[in-house]
Parts: sequence; C-alpha cells; structure tokens
Amino acid sequence: MFSTAVEAWQTDENIIFGVHSKTAPLEWRNNGVDQGFHLELMSRIGQMTGKRIVVRRKTFQQLLADVHDDTSPIDVIAVVSPVTIDRQLSQSDPIYATHAKAYTLQGKEFIHGWHDLAGKRVAIKNFVSNHKNAQLMAEINDALRQLKLSGEYDRLVNKWFGTGREKVDLSNAQQRMFWLAIFISIIWH
Repeated sequence: MFSTAVEAWQTDENIIFGVHSKTAPLEWRNNGVDQGFHLELMSRIGQMTGKRIVVRRKTFQQLLADVHDDTSPIDVIAVVSPVTIDRQLSQSDPIYATHAKAYTLQGKEFIHGWHDLAGKRVAIKNFVSNHKNAQLMAEINDALRQLKLSGEYDRLVNKWFGTGREKVDLSNAQQRMFWLAIFISIIWH
C-alpha cells in the first residue's frame, strides 16, 4: 500500500527518508513492503508538500553519519531525543512522546500533565536533518501542524499505537469489567 502510493506520484522532488528501526509499530517490512507509523506519517507529509518519499534503510550509525554529512543523499531521519546528535541540526516539531508506556505502565501513577513528568525520562521522536534541508524541515513542520490540527495525526497514532494522545486508564477499565462479570453471574443464578 505505502510503496504503491508513493511510486504513483509524479513529482520533481524526492525526500529521502532514512529508516533504521524494524520494530513494529514504528516501521518494518511486511512481504517486502515498508510500513509503519513513521512511514505513513512521512507519506502524508510528502503528499501535502508535493514530494515523493523514498525510503532508505541503513544502520543507525550510518544514519547518524549521513545526517551530519552535507553530501549525503539522506534528507531526513526519525530519532528519539535526547540522543547523541548535535543540537545544531534542523529538527521538526516533536512527532510524539513515547507516552504509551508511561500512560499504561501497571502500578505507576498516571501522567496528567507536564508536572507529572518531573524526575522521569521521556523520549520524544523529532524528524532530524542537516542545515542544507532547513527549508524542507519548515515544510515538514507546516504539514505536521496541519495534520495535528485536522485530527489526522491522532487517527494515525490510533491506527499504529492503538490509542490516541489521550490517557488510557487500564486498571479502571479492568475493575469495571470485573464488577460487570460479578453482576452478570448474580443475575444468571
């Protein structure tokens, strides 16, 4: 689905998207087709900017070297911040916080706002590029903001991660199901 849609576009410009992870739901290959959250998000950004997305798989070390190399064909990579990448590089607005575990970790308090993150490590995914692509990063940021405002970003997060940006209270849901099961068993007797 992803590669077919990308190959069908006829544009003069490409965005070479360097991919390093093969871990679902971020990006992986299924029957030879690249797919995942980052790829679908980047595909939508490509559609909005009129650019064709071309995926290049490399090791993480190769991608870090490429993002520092002005002559590299890699335009953009997705990384977790903080990472050992020079803060001088062009970065997009945050794509998402790796909030899924923080919000659903059993036995831990729920995170309701920034103040609840005090003393915790939080990973955030920024697209990153070198300064030769500053204009491209501005276009990516504009498209990313439009996707968030339209709600399409939340639909992608829900599709690949199973929930939107909202908090999921699993323990409360389990407790309600337990009481419902007891109630139903009482009725049947």
